[in-house]
Amino acid sequence: MESAFPIEELVVNSLTRFEQEILIKYLIAKKLDFERFLSKFYSQIEVSSLLFEKHTKSLDIWELVKHFERAVDDKFKKLKGTFYTPYFIVNYINTRVISENLNRDIRVIDPACGCGAFLIDTLLKLKQKFQKKSYKELVEENIFGIDIDPSAVRRAKILLALVVFENEGEIPEKFNIYNGNSLDKDFLKRTLNDLKFSAVVGNPPYVRIQNLDEETRTIMRKYWKFTSGDTDIFIPFIELGIELLSENGQLGYITPNSYFTTHAGKSLRKFLQLNKYIEEIVDFGHYQVFEGITTYSAITVISKKPKSYFILKKVKDERDLKNLNDIEGEKVYFKDLNPEKWILVSNKEKEIISIIENSYYRLKDIADIRVGLATLADKVYILENPEEEGKYFIQYFRGQKFLIEKEITKEIIKVSILKSEKDILENKRRIIFPYKKVNGRYVIISEEELKKNFPETYKYLLFCKDILLKRV
Repeated sequence: MESAFPIEELVVNSLTRFEQEILIKYLIAKKLDFERFLSKFYSQIEVSSLLFEKHTKSLDIWELVKHFERAVDDKFKKLKGTFYTPYFIVNYINTRVISENLNRDIRVIDPACGCGAFLIDTLLKLKQKFQKKSYKELVEENIFGIDIDPSAVRRAKILLALVVFENEGEIPEKFNIYNGNSLDKDFLKRTLNDLKFSAVVGNPPYVRIQNLDEETRTIMRKYWKFTSGDTDIFIPFIELGIELLSENGQLGYITPNSYFTTHAGKSLRKFLQLNKYIEEIVDFGHYQVFEGITTYSAITVISKKPKSYFILKKVKDERDLKNLNDIEGEKVYFKDLNPEKWILVSNKEKEIISIIENSYYRLKDIADIRVGLATLADKVYILENPEEEGKYFIQYFRGQKFLIEKEITKEIIKVSILKSEKDILENKRRIIFPYKKVNGRYVIISEEELKKNFPETYKYLLFCKDILLKRV
């Protein structure tokens, strides 16, 4: 069957079986003309509709989005550093920056759109605001997205088309969803042609710079100002979002809250404070937003309108977590912030912190603080409570036993799994450390020296060569 869909980039001959199965299930459950819809996207349908014609539980669009978001190509998972965004977060951000926006010509962009969670909700909210405008027109004229993963771009287009098809029986003739690196200003210029947006929304990737490929690091340093030190890719995404905003526009992101206090976030803090760009911060504190990962998050709403303060909302319990609108906010004046570190707490909490900081030694006064180790292959380099055999530690890997010279290892503490002082005292974790100190700094041991002085470790690393090469 030839595709009748006029847009070439959507004529995909090899969509995964998973995509076909879930789309057919959705369309049949909704009693939609699945053959007509699928023929726009598939040159060949590999899954029989008979599998789903009886006892098919109806999916809603958000279950479909969740399934698509979780099917990210492995090669993009580390680069993208993104995770499925819960609907209550999407809804809160979009309500703040889209539903409350009175501009009839509103343009919305998600510069790291994934499979389109924010864009699907944008479409539904814009339709509520502008009822005379069709879903199809809204997709073609008001909704924009960019993602580095071509599969995610394809899925975002399919999901937007599905909403239009379900409500109007039509499919958009064009989409403003593009495949590319949003941080590459040359790409942005070619793609958006200096277009500005009434709303910028999203959940940008969270990846520290040492875990990024060299091309992405180069792009970050070339085009973006706030990328000094041990930065994270979400920081230039905030800078990007502000550049994309129109003068009366609003930005709403969920990101790590680390930019409040880290050295890497200092330039961004100064910029936001000097320009008084922040409208609202929702700080989730230690409450976890994303399923299956530990990250300390905050929603930041930004606008270019002049203001002397922003509203701070702090999530204090589980009830707050799902009822963000009900949290009572407090005013934080820009003039009261210290750009060295934003301590976003109540006045009483500030007093307690001040007493503690002025009563004891600070860690920086008694220790050198450096960035943690980033091996990009922990399962190879880290020895978990290894057995000892003379001058060797024993490492079991892929069903084989290896000897590791003790001299090439160092004790390592993994802070994320420590619960008490006892855990520190009982720690036996080691890391293979193939470096030596030369003129006061560490340099990597050459292959020849490693082979000569640490032959057992050399054999082990050679055995793991396939894993180590994937880090490049």
